[in-house]
Amino acid sequence: MKKVFIGVDVSKEKLDATIIKRTEDQHEVAGYEVFENSKDGIRKLSGWVRKATKATKEECLYCAETTGGYDRLLCEQLYAKGHAIWRESALEIKRSSGLRRGKDDRADSKAIAEYAMRHADKAEPYRPTDKKLEELRELYLYRDSLVEEKKAKATRAKEIKATSASSPSATFMYKTSMEDVKRIESRIRECEKRIVRLIASDEGLSRNYGHVTSVKGISLVNGVALLVYTGNFTKFSNPNELATYYGVAPFRNQSGTSVNSRADVRCYSNRKLKGQLSQAALIAVLYNPTLKAYYDRLIAAGKPRGIALNNVKNKLLHIIFSLVKHDCDYEENHEWKRNERNGETEQGPTSSGRRKTSAEEASGVRQPASGLPAQKHAAETRLL
Repeated sequence: MKKVFIGVDVSKEKLDATIIKRTEDQHEVAGYEVFENSKDGIRKLSGWVRKATKATKEECLYCAETTGGYDRLLCEQLYAKGHAIWRESALEIKRSSGLRRGKDDRADSKAIAEYAMRHADKAEPYRPTDKKLEELRELYLYRDSLVEEKKAKATRAKEIKATSASSPSATFMYKTSMEDVKRIESRIRECEKRIVRLIASDEGLSRNYGHVTSVKGISLVNGVALLVYTGNFTKFSNPNELATYYGVAPFRNQSGTSVNSRADVRCYSNRKLKGQLSQAALIAVLYNPTLKAYYDRLIAAGKPRGIALNNVKNKLLHIIFSLVKHDCDYEENHEWKRNERNGETEQGPTSSGRRKTSAEEASGVRQPASGLPAQKHAAETRLL
């Protein structure tokens, strides 16, 4: 059982640490200290905690906010020494702290320690990321920065050509800008080649990447993003959690009879991933017959195009999660084909993937499914 909680407020150069000791019926602040954010500073931090509390490693729980890359060294060093450290969302800690007037690093470290003490039963100790997955993440983010740089250079070149008067200087600026664009494009292609080689070098990454990209609409960018941000599908236990992270799962605000509206959760999602998934959904509704039929049904039912497309994004994530979970690639009319392989069917599928009834085989007319509402998803949207 954890008895000592160390809240660490991480910044680029220093670590503010507060210790809270808990007894059976009360708790107290046992100390506050500032350390350098370096290997030597982290070593001094763990030694200070040991001397101040006389507690074993099993009785201590370190907690820090997720701060990009600044907390990585702290997590790696403490994990290597056998300490339990919990990386928690800064928003979660802020929302749990109640009303606060003003802030400083000392108060923040105390708030983090108090959060760790109150929610110790929910703690998820840090585990280091696989080295190849971490390298894949760095390549993915580097490619993303190159794409943004290319867009800026291309936009600048376009503006120079459209607005600048004809002159040797304008020609020079436009020519060099276009050369920069071509050079960045070459770097992007090289980066993509490295990404493909890295994925191919790891069996787990290669297998899941193959499952993900077997879906029409999912290519290299979305496929790699899914591997990186799901930890190769280890960070989410079900597709609803993944859809929530992407910001495509619907939520509502409801209270009594007067409040009933759609909840705005855009600020809680990963907007970059959602934007990339939107491009995949647009491709899917053009070239994936199953998702195109699903999208068309929603439009015919009167759904706005934005909501229909969001449902397609949600469906894509559920399909992808199922593919990885069951270790198989995507195929059209999967349920019928599976039954056919098992020798359980004698009739072919309809255009929507549902097996034809004997009446349909005889008349060529599709009959509605008995007992099912017209808007219910057809069998082709189920993978397994």
